[in-house]
Amino acid sequence: MTPSASATESAIPSAGREVSFDNLDVTFAGESANTTTEVYGDPEALKQAIESLPPGQRSAVEMLKLREMSLKEAATTSGMSIGALKIATHRAMTALRKMTLVPPQPLLTMSL
Repeated sequence: MTPSASATESAIPSAGREVSFDNLDVTFAGESANTTTEVYGDPEALKQAIESLPPGQRSAVEMLKLREMSLKEAATTSGMSIGALKIATHRAMTALRKMTLVPPQPLLTMSL
């Protein structure tokens, strides 16, 4: 059996659908989304927050996020399972977000 002409034509991408990119460095239009800053917030506060984590969570964050080890490497180094590392990292990141979150400022209200 040979495929029908319409099935063959639909499998070939149309040149009209191709999009060219002039500036690959820009992903979003807003300047805040395209920042190349390496530091966000207070590094000392983050360091203290990491030090206050339970030992398992702290070591998971240090290996996976700071040293950028793979899950397999971190599991071999720590003796923890990959699943336990994923859970510890998730819990640590949740705790760090809560510890380093800047409280929102109250809204000013205008009375007319």
